[in-house]
Amino acid sequence: MKIAQEQSKNETKPPFSILVVRDTGINPSLVISAHFYYPRAQGERISSLEWSRKEQGMYHLAQVNIGRLRAPLNDPGMAGYVALRPVIDALARKSQGFIWRRGGPGSTAKETDLYEDHMLIANVSVWATLEDYVNFVYKSEHLKVIKQGQQWFQAIDGPHYALWWVPQGHQPSAQEARERLEYLGRHGETAYAFSIEKTFWAPGEDTLGASLMG
Repeated sequence: MKIAQEQSKNETKPPFSILVVRDTGINPSLVISAHFYYPRAQGERISSLEWSRKEQGMYHLAQVNIGRLRAPLNDPGMAGYVALRPVIDALARKSQGFIWRRGGPGSTAKETDLYEDHMLIANVSVWATLEDYVNFVYKSEHLKVIKQGQQWFQAIDGPHYALWWVPQGHQPSAQEARERLEYLGRHGETAYAFSIEKTFWAPGEDTLGASLMG
């Protein structure tokens, strides 16, 4: 495995950065790890709790993540992924900061109904903070899905996930999730749709962040 590390870019200068680790030996675009750092102007550190309290304001983080299956879910070659799905779903629901997932209990939505192409599956969820989401994706059993993903998923042209801020209580629709991902593919990271490599403040929070940086 060949490893490359890079620092995240924060256009609106939030009081943190994310160290992103990629596996350049297999898939240069695949992020296999991400770690938060909270430097102050004088080299002090802002604690995770301090940043999370600040971030848990009027907005939460929404995400959409898509993957193109190598075979139908009932194919024997997909058995490993099928077995992991309920485990990862249960883990997400117990994770700090998890709020909502499309297709959860009482919902008729499915992973395969975001697009007409049912070989393209998607999940949409909402998290209290950006750090909560990153911790679940890169510091839990979910990392197995990422590292073994090439067994089950084909490469996708363009971004395979997008992040954006939503008002508290909002549950993104399928159309909204598609629009954000497509916008990211056309325009790159903006406040409308971004990635962990280039993050943006929730609306109106840049002024709050200035006090944390002082």
